[in-house]
Amino acid sequence: MKPLTLTAALCAGLATTTLATTPTFSATEQPEIMIIMDSSGSMRKKIGGMTKMDIAKRAVSDFVATAPKDIPIGLMAYGHRRAKDCTDIQVVLAPEEGSGRSIEQAVFGMRPKGETPIADSLRAAADYMNSQTKTATVVLVTDGEEACNADPCAAAAELEASGVDFTAHVVGFGLNEEQSKAVKCLADNTGGQFIAANNTAELAGALVKTVVKAPPPAPVKVSSAANVVWEDNFDGGALGEVWTVRNADADNFVVDGGELIAINQSANGGPTKGDAPNHFLANVDLPSGDWDLSVTARFEFSTSRDGFFLGLSDDKGNSVIGAMYTSQNCRGFQMKLYTLQYAAYKERARAEKHHVGKCTDAKLKPYRKVSDEFAKRSTTLTFHKRGRKYFTSIDGGPLNAADETETLTILRAPKTITMGVHKYRQASADTVVNIDNIRLVSVD
Repeated sequence: MKPLTLTAALCAGLATTTLATTPTFSATEQPEIMIIMDSSGSMRKKIGGMTKMDIAKRAVSDFVATAPKDIPIGLMAYGHRRAKDCTDIQVVLAPEEGSGRSIEQAVFGMRPKGETPIADSLRAAADYMNSQTKTATVVLVTDGEEACNADPCAAAAELEASGVDFTAHVVGFGLNEEQSKAVKCLADNTGGQFIAANNTAELAGALVKTVVKAPPPAPVKVSSAANVVWEDNFDGGALGEVWTVRNADADNFVVDGGELIAINQSANGGPTKGDAPNHFLANVDLPSGDWDLSVTARFEFSTSRDGFFLGLSDDKGNSVIGAMYTSQNCRGFQMKLYTLQYAAYKERARAEKHHVGKCTDAKLKPYRKVSDEFAKRSTTLTFHKRGRKYFTSIDGGPLNAADETETLTILRAPKTITMGVHKYRQASADTVVNIDNIRLVSVD
């Protein structure tokens, strides 16, 4: 391989915009990162009328608008200078803090020409970064497979086995399933992430996910029984006195066998519609500090248009809720977890999490199989309050996994506990939820 060259000068002092929510890290906490940009000839191909290279350029521009200044980021490229040359690999910019605009300018000047030497690019990045910092974290953005008679998976495994502190994140851009498998091993073998992207927004978002190290979530205190403020196990034959039902439809809920069983038979928009039936409201005083509101239930989500919400509401259509929705996507099971705020039944803010995945997610499983398994076990959905921040978590959800959304800051939240079952589109089957317990817990 020919020696790597550095550009003679860096564009120093150019500003980048840092979002208020972007975490910051000290030099000892944040490793240097090298983005490896694919500029091979295949990047001339088009997706939706734009070349892949033009999409990549726009994505990089979007990414640097939010790239934090205090993370040292560098740029390596291959295939950007010469055609049919597997040694065309170059460190374009050394990792430096505040390098976002310099990276943007460099990428906008690239023209896709050459080959795809993925394995040699990884080795070159590891050699260069370990000689400088003893740590190598790379983000490979590629639209294809190795084209230079090498095995990238073996190269990644060799680097990991050699004791080098090396992590490779891979952004597979416009890849088919076979191509994705060929490069996903790079992340798997080095403890990195593999993210599929197919347009500008997804590509920019993938760069953020791999480059910006999110701080660990604040631990949620597991409360003891002594912290329980209110609880209902639905042991009687009817709802207790604390409950009222807005738009009551008595034919579609019953308390029986220690469960509140609620059914929704038609699409009605749930919390977004003032006339939606069976909004269950609990007249319970909320703790003055932080708290968790949890529902443990079996969710018979069989229509692929099912939903359940839990949170706070009042009679004017204002609410802050945690919500779980399931759908069928690409013949697979998909779940979305939300924290939402509504005012006069119109959405004001949201934090969402795709729990299972989108069409490109290899984890998608057949809808019927997952929904049947989901309905057989207890799942806990929890709506959390921390100061003026609210978020939603799930434990024992589809594929028996746990997850949580990011937080929403709500200055003035309603005070009445609410929950309900609904479908967001018409479907032939019913949406059924068997609620075993609802619990309000004070968190110190």
